[in-house]
This record gives sequence, C-alpha cells and structure tokens, in this order.
Amino acid sequence: MAKSIKTITAVTTALIVTAANAIASPLATEQQSTEAKADQFQSAPTQSTLSRPTAQSTAQAALLRHLVHAASNGDAVSQYNLAIRYSQGRDIEQDWKKAFYWFHQAARNDLKHAYQAMGSAYFYGLGVAQNYPLSVHWFKKAAQHGLPEGQYSLGLAHYYGLGVEQDYKKALYRFQQAAEQDFPAAYFSLGISYQHGFGVESNDQQAYAWYQKAALQGHKEAQHSLATLLENGYGVEKDLALADYWYQQAASQDNLSERFSVSEVIGF
Repeated sequence: MAKSIKTITAVTTALIVTAANAIASPLATEQQSTEAKADQFQSAPTQSTLSRPTAQSTAQAALLRHLVHAASNGDAVSQYNLAIRYSQGRDIEQDWKKAFYWFHQAARNDLKHAYQAMGSAYFYGLGVAQNYPLSVHWFKKAAQHGLPEGQYSLGLAHYYGLGVEQDYKKALYRFQQAAEQDFPAAYFSLGISYQHGFGVESNDQQAYAWYQKAALQGHKEAQHSLATLLENGYGVEKDLALADYWYQQAASQDNLSERFSVSEVIGF
C-alpha cells in the first residue's frame, strides 16, 4: 500500500510540473528577443548608463505596444507571447482570462505550442472553467503535432483517466513517444510503469534504466527512485554508496527553485 501511495504522489508531481513548464516555456522568437533586449540593462550602472532605467521602461512599453498590435493583427507568435505575458504579469497586469483568450487565438492560428497551453489551461482551470475532456482534446492536438509535452500530458491523462478512459497501455505508449524526444519526465514515468507493472510486465532492470536517464537530467523524483532501487538491489546490484549519492542529489534540490518545482504551476 505504501508503495502505491508513493507512486501516485510522484507521478502527480510530474504531471503538475510538466504542464506548468509547457505553458511557461519561452518557445517563441519574439519573447526570446524581448528577454535578450532586457538583458542589456542588467550591467552595473556607470555615469553613461544612469539614464537606462527610463530607457528600459520606454523600450519595454514600445515592445509591448508592438506585441499587442501584431497579436491584434493575427500574428500567432505574438498572440502566444502576449498570452505568456498576461499569465506571468510581465510588463502588464496579470490576467488569466486575457491569457486564455490569446492562447486560444494562437491555437486557432495553428501554433502547436498554443495547443499545449490550452490543454494546460483547461486542466487547471486557468482563465477558464476546468474541463478535463477539453484538456485532452488540446493535449491530443499538441501530441499529433509532435510536441513531447503534449504526448506526455496525454499519457498522464490516460494514466489517471482524467477526461479519457483510464488505460495504462495507452499511457505507456504516450510516455514512450515523449521519451523518444528526450523528455525527462517521460523517462521517469516509464520507470514507474516498469517498476510497478502499469501497462507492461514489471521489470526492475528496465525501471532502473529509465530512472537513471531521468536522474542524469536532474529529475528529483527519479533520483530518489533510483536511489531506492540501488539501496535494495532491485534491478541492479545493491550499492549503498551510490544510493546515498542519489539520495543526496535529490535532497539538494529541496530548497532550490528547480525547473521541476511545483511552484512553477502558479508563477510560471
């Protein structure tokens, strides 16, 4: 029973984090350009740069006006980036309903990353009423367009039966799709599937291999799971020293703002 509780907790954390990261990812060119320009104002002030705070504010306002204009004229990338700004409250008042509106506009213009954002918005009820079937609809579109975030999110929907019939084999298939694109959370979920026999015959050696791939990319829960297998000799020769190393790696992330942090769900 305890093992099942740990499994549910771990995979739930992975779902929360993955959807949050998918919305927050700076995937569009305009957003990256905006951040690059903002970086120009990060150096220590000198006599020649004392006026930069005003210049920065003016530049940001100009960029925002340009973004709004382009989004209003149907540019999908600008619509997506404007939605990101509204979701983050960056240079504009945070407004989830407006964020959802612009994500939807970008999705209507077939921007694949907006499909994932729409799925996550419906999954968490961000700017719109929570609706699991609609979240699955958008995750499926993202998956069909090759996004590993969409493939993984769809796998988790099948795993839990949220908005779709619970089916561990379909979940496993989607996890494998995302893993083929080097998606760390998918490695972790494949490890869980093989360790506990969800959608596939239980195989501790395979579980160890998938946990290791995720752990090497900094996935905290995978590091802890890997340590547990090493400590008990499941699927691998028992190695207490190496188990202790991975326990320490996982513990070192407890108080850090990592890319797998659950806090990113709210703050993006």
